[in-house]
Amino acid sequence: MGQKDMEKSDSEHKLPESIQEILNERSRLEKLLKEKFNKQIAVMFTDIKGSTEFFETHGDLAGREMINKHNAMLFPVVQKRGTIIKTIGDAIMAYFDSSEAAVNTAIEMQKTLQEYNRSVTNKVEEIHFHPDSSHGDPV
Repeated sequence: MGQKDMEKSDSEHKLPESIQEILNERSRLEKLLKEKFNKQIAVMFTDIKGSTEFFETHGDLAGREMINKHNAMLFPVVQKRGTIIKTIGDAIMAYFDSSEAAVNTAIEMQKTLQEYNRSVTNKVEEIHFHPDSSHGDPV
């Protein structure tokens, strides 16, 4: 880069003349970043109702099979509108772009499990779950 290029480059990047200009620019940039990158989301947590008792009564293998059935049925439902963040044991943590998407997903999950529960011959094989969700700015 030659001397002329450096002089041109320096003149193109005008430095602030006062602290107030710096603060104003900072405020402008923070607003721009917030508009571009901050958005509210809905986070849903679910867990299988009675899973601890099921594990204690029927053993680890049967418990894992139940969780695998649950996940195989419900992961695709969640992934239609949201993103699974992680699972812990019998729990699913997922996020959605809106509360409406989270609620509609919970309804569809409930319907999916109701359909499954109608198909089983033994009441012990039924799977029920607890959904809960929160909506707001992610931290």
